[in-house]
Amino acid sequence: MQFNQVELQLPAQKYKQNQMDEGEKIYQNGTPSINDNYYEGKDEDQFGVDQNGDSEQEKSTSKATPDNMSKSESIIEVNPSNKKQAKSSTMYAYMNLFKGYIGSGILALPYAFTQAGWVLSSMIFLLVAFIVYDTMNLLFELADSYGKEGVDYQFIAKHHFGRKGQFAVSTFIVIFQVGCCISYVIFFMKFLENVFGMAGKTQENDIIYLLIALAIIIPMSFINSISAFAKISILANFMIVVTLLAIFSYNIQKIGELQPDIYSRNLNDTFDFSRIPMMIGVSIYAFEAIGLIFSIRNSVENPQLQFGAIFRNTNIVMVSVYIVFSVVAVIAYGDDMNEIILFSLPNDQKSVQFFQIIYAFALIMSYPLQLLPTFQILESNQKIHKFIYQQRAMPDNSNKEPCSTIARRMVMRVSVTLCICFCAYAVPRFAIFLNIIGAVAGTSLQFILPIIMYLQTFKDTMKTFKKFKLYIFFLIGVIGGLSSFIFSVIELAQQREATETDNN
Repeated sequence: MQFNQVELQLPAQKYKQNQMDEGEKIYQNGTPSINDNYYEGKDEDQFGVDQNGDSEQEKSTSKATPDNMSKSESIIEVNPSNKKQAKSSTMYAYMNLFKGYIGSGILALPYAFTQAGWVLSSMIFLLVAFIVYDTMNLLFELADSYGKEGVDYQFIAKHHFGRKGQFAVSTFIVIFQVGCCISYVIFFMKFLENVFGMAGKTQENDIIYLLIALAIIIPMSFINSISAFAKISILANFMIVVTLLAIFSYNIQKIGELQPDIYSRNLNDTFDFSRIPMMIGVSIYAFEAIGLIFSIRNSVENPQLQFGAIFRNTNIVMVSVYIVFSVVAVIAYGDDMNEIILFSLPNDQKSVQFFQIIYAFALIMSYPLQLLPTFQILESNQKIHKFIYQQRAMPDNSNKEPCSTIARRMVMRVSVTLCICFCAYAVPRFAIFLNIIGAVAGTSLQFILPIIMYLQTFKDTMKTFKKFKLYIFFLIGVIGGLSSFIFSVIELAQQREATETDNN
């Protein structure tokens, strides 16, 4: 998931303007209204919410613009001026939505298919895909009902639940974004394990891999602009697509080389109801474009007329790709599959090593694009912002930040990076981690919140069948997300217990 053609504006570059914008109110009497000046250039702090849901200060480090509140883009300065944002073509919207779907989820999906059997997994994935498609259309219908351009997820949540709702949606999107970064670190550690081939999996080896990963990603935490990575990200996306095509080709080749008994065993691995929770969370995570959808939708000339077909066609193609890619992998490897499908390929082949290297390189190049918007959101928090910018103003003729401000920002970013790496070390299982993120953030963003907000708006006018359907979807989301989370926690606890037993 990349952030192309988007320029981030550092807090320092907007600091002086923010001083003038202090005290500007977005809410009247603390009550959200669709008629307020939400997109009129007023400032607000998305994370400055007290326990009562009210802002400590009615200010922000970012100006609200139509597209800058989706996915961790809530403070991305898409359109710094008040000029109308340029619209993109339909083809560009297709490309961005495809890129949003092709993330780390596709690497773990084949392993999830092996857990519940490829037939049952396909049925579960189709059900999740159908519900997610339906709930996203609920959000689009809500957005269109306001009669405003550029409405996004956070705006809808804010309109229904006030600042608490906006805060909740932003938090879940950040969890998704940080989760993506953590999954990159887990992948990179597994890649280093493959490259160095140290004997056995020990705690000492994992620490070495973690330190190597830290040495690479900590300097990337200090990057303040993604413009330099915009073109590189195109190359990174190309590398990812090429690697996925190579994986599919290797899997087809392996199926042709299987012994008849192994082929029959893998083909007959169709149902395993005891492992369903593993499939649910990863399936939800696979639709990881949730944070980009509104930005892409708002970028087309006529969202109401054009984006419906774009979203439908993209979902049909991606669901087909996900299922075919995963089923072929299950038949090729069966229970011998690695949690990351790329590492199921024969590691002794030079071509396989080449694809592993370019995929790792692609993720390294994508890492800053994932991390920088997260930093920007966190730095908009009032307490963190106050810690970084302790002085009240800078000289009028200076656009440079004081060294002390830069140092404090570096401390904050290094701390976040260390937390990301600690999570990657503490949850070393790639698929289990994605299952947790899908169960918590994915379920909330794609099942629970859209249905609650839609029912709140149209409950009195919708037909009984549709209302019943939404209640069923809501129960599926709650039960599925909760069961996936509990399943993942149990799996991690059992693994930790088994590891401690082996060490003793």
